[in-house]
Formats: sequence, structure tokens, C-alpha cells
Amino acid sequence: MTDNKKGISRRVFINRSAAMTGGAVLLTHAGSWPAWAEVSAAEGVRSKMGRLAVDGQTGRVWLAKLKIDISTEDLDTEWGPTRVTQSIDSVEVSVKDGKKFDEPADVSGGQPDAKLAPEIAAAGGKVCVVWCGCHPETRQWRVYAAYYDGRSWSSPMEVAGGARPALTPRVAIDPDNGKAWVAYEDWADHSIKLRSYDGSSWNDHGSVCQTGQNYRPRLVVTKRAGKHKGKVAIVWDSYRDLQYDIYMRMVGPGGAMGEEMRVTKCARWDSMADVLEDLDGNIWVAWVRASNELSEFSAMRSVHTKFFDGEKWLFPRQPKKLYNPSEYVTANIAGMGSDTHEELHPVLRGEGREKGDGRVSFYSVAWAPTLQVDKRNRVYVFFMEGDPIIFAMWRHLDYRYYEGDKWSDPKRIKLGRGANIAKLMFGQSTVVAGDTIHAVWDQNDPREGPVMAHAEKVKIRDLMGPMTHPKGQDLPETMYDGWKVRDTFKPPRQTKINGETHTLIYGDTHVHSWSSDGADPSDYYYNFARDFAKLDFFALSDHDMLIANVPGLEAYISFLPKVFSEPDFVCFQAYEFTSQTRGHRCVVFEGDDRPIINMFAFLYPKEKRTNTNGMLYSFMHKFGLSPDSRVMVTAHNMFNLGNDFSEYDESMEPLYDVMSQHVAAEKTLDEYVADGVLDGGATRGITSFMTVMQRMAGDDITRDYDHKWFHCWREALGNALPLGAYGGSDTHAVSGLGWITAGLWVREKTRKSIFDSMFERKSIAIDNQARNEDVFNLFPFLESRIKDLPVRRMDVRFWVDDHFMGSRPSINSVPVAKAYAQSQDKYDPVSRIVFVKDGREMFAERNLTPSGDGFEARWKDDSWSTGRHYYYVRIEFESGDQGYSSPVFVNY
Repeated sequence: MTDNKKGISRRVFINRSAAMTGGAVLLTHAGSWPAWAEVSAAEGVRSKMGRLAVDGQTGRVWLAKLKIDISTEDLDTEWGPTRVTQSIDSVEVSVKDGKKFDEPADVSGGQPDAKLAPEIAAAGGKVCVVWCGCHPETRQWRVYAAYYDGRSWSSPMEVAGGARPALTPRVAIDPDNGKAWVAYEDWADHSIKLRSYDGSSWNDHGSVCQTGQNYRPRLVVTKRAGKHKGKVAIVWDSYRDLQYDIYMRMVGPGGAMGEEMRVTKCARWDSMADVLEDLDGNIWVAWVRASNELSEFSAMRSVHTKFFDGEKWLFPRQPKKLYNPSEYVTANIAGMGSDTHEELHPVLRGEGREKGDGRVSFYSVAWAPTLQVDKRNRVYVFFMEGDPIIFAMWRHLDYRYYEGDKWSDPKRIKLGRGANIAKLMFGQSTVVAGDTIHAVWDQNDPREGPVMAHAEKVKIRDLMGPMTHPKGQDLPETMYDGWKVRDTFKPPRQTKINGETHTLIYGDTHVHSWSSDGADPSDYYYNFARDFAKLDFFALSDHDMLIANVPGLEAYISFLPKVFSEPDFVCFQAYEFTSQTRGHRCVVFEGDDRPIINMFAFLYPKEKRTNTNGMLYSFMHKFGLSPDSRVMVTAHNMFNLGNDFSEYDESMEPLYDVMSQHVAAEKTLDEYVADGVLDGGATRGITSFMTVMQRMAGDDITRDYDHKWFHCWREALGNALPLGAYGGSDTHAVSGLGWITAGLWVREKTRKSIFDSMFERKSIAIDNQARNEDVFNLFPFLESRIKDLPVRRMDVRFWVDDHFMGSRPSINSVPVAKAYAQSQDKYDPVSRIVFVKDGREMFAERNLTPSGDGFEARWKDDSWSTGRHYYYVRIEFESGDQGYSSPVFVNY
């Protein structure tokens, strides 16, 4: 679909004329807060990525945000009706000089670029807004800025980018002369670059970092009369020597560079830094530290702080209250609770609390810290916090302030626990103006879809009295173990298939980052998957309802696989089709810059409808496919919820996610319970909870076998669906990568060859007992139980006669099945090979025959009869880990 009208918005979505307009967002400030933006769930105007700035000289509060104008159109295709989303976006700025914000101004000037990450700074009556944009045709990323001189806004100015991709800009303004300083990521050499604007021209100041891959700069202009004499302090996180740390550099008013300082030295990963100068001239830094324990529901991510007094780095005193035992330890939701109590762990009793790491949050998932200082010199750290049980679904906006030599107890700017169910919060921005806290964030409301919320809390505390003076502790930094590199087969496993040499590779195409509901920034996953999980292929597959309809975010998600792909590390663009009523599916693209269908987790309330799998297939056939670009879809089963296969399209869906960190979906939950493998308690509780979420969607679909609603792989195979075995972790934390993966036998390690093997079903699904530990590990201090479990790499090969797994031969005589298996871990050998035919376990061989460095087993099907059959093997190891071959589909 094309649109020849002037002003196309971008290439990722179906193009739309900029002349078309929609309704307006209304931010209300009624008696209670937060106040939700009034939008339609399917179309209309939305505000996202709100960012605040306060001008200390004028007292004005400025708000920059993305405005996204969305419309939809129903198209009839040969695959059925398809709802297509069309969107345009702009950067808007409004100011509050009294009780409410004025009418927003569009500072992006109608540019067609897909926009992302607006940031704003204000000082001395001057304001500067920066953002990054991706051109819809050239796919080049640029940084733009608009400057307000106290009277009017400038036209958008190109700051950097083009042939050298530039992203994630940040801005600060010198209150003495109005100069705007802009730092950004230069993806051509992975550096942080710095430029300044004096109101008439731009000046280059070069790179502020010495080496490494560098991300997420933040900066502040210090006071001319203070100890740093108007220097610009820039912080960022840098990936060097296989870990992320925070670095800082001071730049003089004229651009003279000081020495690069390493702020953190921890083997755990530090990122998402913010920077602030307090009234005494101390430079404060706050950041997020990622735990290196394997974790899913309790993926620890903590906020830390320290400050630089001009000579050395100091830690503020540790807060007395780092957790809430009644909330975190005795939590009980949807049958997932526990009788675990505080006395089970000394840290929760206050014993052995770590010193020298500056943390202000504990045993939770925390992100996006921002620093503020008030007129009494109290330093505030605001951060998003997720409950440790289901951090992806319950989130809060919390803060502490540092006064004198101590932190306040944690305070919350969000509604209570019960009101937060399924309302995901993202990307908060908070400022303190006088005695008022202003906050904005993105929120995904099940009733309305993605919206931006705005909150105020008036009179936080009397500001009269003497100024406080922060003190600190000169302590050695608390050190931790680093990430453990996953083992791989050396040399790689190879075999002949139909006379061609194939190599066994491993990958994960089901992973969630901070861009949707994961715990870590997107770049974390690529670096970790390549360097620690040692994967051969990889795809980030964030949820559609959180990335769709945001042009810049879609463009960013499609940009990352291109820049991280290497000959030995093949990356794909992907996303998760999140239909609560029809089942989730991962969609992986062979080509670049592919469009996604607009989906929400819940139905459109006014229309009583939800997108279906047929609409997904229809959309992909019409817009996602090209002669050199295939689309691969896999059904993702969560906690025995199942998937709708009534509109199954074999041309896109060759594989099934037999394995994820949620469940081994070879059988149904009831079968596992009957076999004594699971007690089913916790899984039933989670399944019941998720089922309630399905029912909220209101779809009348019947979820039973007769209507092709299948709860496991065997049910789908029993309905003659030729689905190969596949695995995807569905991890929401980078530390879960490399535990649950898929294996592929490929001719070579290229996108085309990998997709060839996916559609030829030359695949295996890899189970790991870490899955059971992980799903039921509801409390973070129990993480040590699972960190030493071995990561599974297995070699599985399966033939029926001479036909390799995944094939669809015609056989007219009694067949012989043969399997080969090898464990990478010599301490965890293969214990049993189980042959399965048509859903029945026909033969289990324990007396395995050595073959090379592995084992093999054979079975002759004496019960053979003509007709359609499928065969596969399950490989069992001493530890309980398992592997599944794809079936051989006979007479299909």
C-alpha cells in the first residue's frame, strides 16, 4: 500500500498523509491523580515519551512529548480482512506557568522522520528540545534540536547523523549564557559525541569517551560560581571488557576535555545513569545495576547512587529501609504466594547489609532513575519499581530523598498495588519545582491501550529552615562475581544430511527488553547473547502492543539487528504477536525493516473485537513478504494457556515453541501432573491468572480441541499440523539468555540458510531444569539455588529410515527409526532415548550404544500400518534436562 500525498510519516508503517489529523489529547488534573490521557484504544491521538524540565530561574515547568496520530483501515485481502494501522508523529512542547500547561507547539516542523526519545532542558528563560529521527526511505538516523530563545522556537536543526547513525540525544542548558549542550550516541564508532549551540551556530567538541561501545549519555552544566566553574559533567554507560560500567567526563565552558573518570567498577552491569549537581557543587550520579543471577520473575535490578566532591567519589549512607517485608516477602497473588518469611535470610533481617555500593532499592526490579535537588539541597532519586513476583505487570514510581546524611524512607507516587494490575509503566520523567513534584510516564492500560499519564503531588514538605549539606562515606566499592560465559561444543557438531554437510547452531528468537516489558536495555541483550550466551543467531521480540504505533520505536527495533549482526552472530528483526484471545506467537523476519501488524493485548472495547491469527497471516502475506524475505511464526504456549490453530497457515508457521521458561509444552499440564512430573499447583495458579486476563478480552472463541485450540505440541501434531520442535526462552531479563534455546542444523551460518532450516524443520528444542527452578522462584534471595545449574547444549539427530527429522517422506514398508544424542556436559550424560509415534511413547532405550562421542539407539516399528504418522525422539539426561527432535512426518 502506498500513499502519494505529501508528508509521508515513515516506511515501517503504511504511509499516511501529514495533512490528515485526528482528535486531541486532553490531560486532566481533576481531584485524584494520575489523570489519564483521553484516547481511543484503536485510533486517535496519543502522547508518549513525555519528558519534563524545570527552569530554576523562572520556575516554569516544560513538557516535551511525542504526539502520535493514529488511524486504522480495514482491507480485504485473499487471506481475509486485515486491519492496517497508519500513523504520523510529531514532537510537541508545552509550558506550565501557573495551574495548567498551555497549548502545545509542534517543534518538529512536519518532518517525515520516525521520531524517538525527545528530551528537554530549560534554564534562564531558554529551552532546548532534542530528539532522534529515522528517515522513512534512507533509514538513516539523525539527531535534531529546536531552540527557544525566550520569544519563539527555531526551526528544527539537524545536529548529527545521516551516514553516521546518531541516536539517544540528551541536552543541558547553561543558565548564564543560554548555551545548549547536546550529547548523543554515534553508532559509526560507538562513541559519545558532544556539540553545543550558542543561539546562532553549532560547535563540535568531539568524542568524550576513549574506547568501548557507549550508550545513554546524560549531562548537566555546573554553576559558574561553584567548585566546578561552569563545566559540563557528562555521564554514560560503556560496554568494555565484557561488562557495562558508568563513566564521567568534565568539559570546560570552551570545550576543553578533562580526564575520563570511571564511576563504577562492578562486574555486574551498570547502565541508565543520570547526573545532577547539588547546591554544594557535588556531582551526583544514579544508575541501575543488573544482577547476574539467572532470573525471570525476580530479576533483580537495583538503583545505586554516589557523588563526586571535586576530589574523590563518595557513597551516601545506606538507607535503613531497603525493602518492605510485608509487601515483598509475604506477597501472595494468583496462587503464587509462599510461606517464606523474613527470618529465612539474614539480609532481610538487616544483617550483613552490603556497604560501598550506594544502593537505594533492594530485592526488586528498578529502572530509569532520575535525580533532582530542591531549594533545601535535598537530593531526590526517582525510579520505576516492579514487584519482584510479576515485575512486568505491576509497576510503581518511587523515590527517596537524601537530607543531611541519611535517606528518607521510600515514597510512592503511584496508585496502590491492587490498582496497578496489568498497567505497565515505562520511561518516567520527574522534576521538583518549588514544593511540587511533577511526573510523567507511559502507561499501557488494558482498557485504553498505550497512553501517557501526568501526575502532581503538591507540598511534599515545608522547605523552610537551614540548608542541608550532604555527607558521604569513602568506602571501597562492593565487588561481585561477573557474568559466566556459557560453554559451547568445541569443535561444533556436524553431520551429513542428503549428502550435504550441516552444522548445529543455537539461538533464541523470543526475548523481551526494556522496549516492552523486559528488565534491561535492548543493547544489553545483543551484547550478552553474543559474548556470554554464545548464541549463533538471535532476535529481540518485544510485544507488539508496546512497540506498535510508535514509528521511531519500530524503526529502532528494526535498526538493532542490522548493526549487531556479524558473520558468527546472525540477528533478526522480530516481535511477539500478543493476542490474549487467540494465543501469542513470535514473528521472525528474514529481511530488514519489515512492518508489524498493530496489536493490543486486549480487545477494542467499543467494537468487541480482537485481531486474529488470520489477520496476522493476511497482513504478512500482503505487507511482510517479498521474494527475498520470508516470515517465520511460532506458537508460544504460556503456563498451559494454549493457542488457536483454526486459521493455521503452514507457509509461515513451520515450528512450535515446545520449550520456554514457562513450560515444557510436549504434553498438557494435566498429563504432566498425572505422570507425577509436576504437582501443578503454581502453574495452575499462574494459568488461572492469565486465563482471567484472556476473559477480560471478551472474545467468544471456544478454547477446546474440536475448535483447534491446542494446549501442547502433541495436540497440534495429532491434528496433522506439521510443526517442528523449537525453543525460545521468553526471558524478560538478560540473565535468562542461553538457558532455553533452539538448535538448528544449517548448511551455513547465514540468514537464508537459517531460514531454510527453520522451514525444513531441521530443529531441536532444548529443555533445562533451570526452567522449573526459575518459574517457581518467587523470591530473589533464593536465586542462588539455580545459578550453578549447567547450561544445556545438546546434539540431537533423528532419522526414520534415511529421512532426517523435519522431512515429509512417503513410506510404504516397516520403517526403522534411529537417533543419536550427545551431552556437552560430561557430568550429565544421556540416560534415555524415547521414541514417540503419533503421541504415544513406543520405546525407551536405556542400554544406549556408544557412537563416537555420543550414543545412538534404534527402534523398528513392527506395528506399522499405512497412513499418516509422525515420529520424534525425546532425549533425557541424568539431570532431568531433555531435548526434542523435530518429527519425521510420514505420508503427510
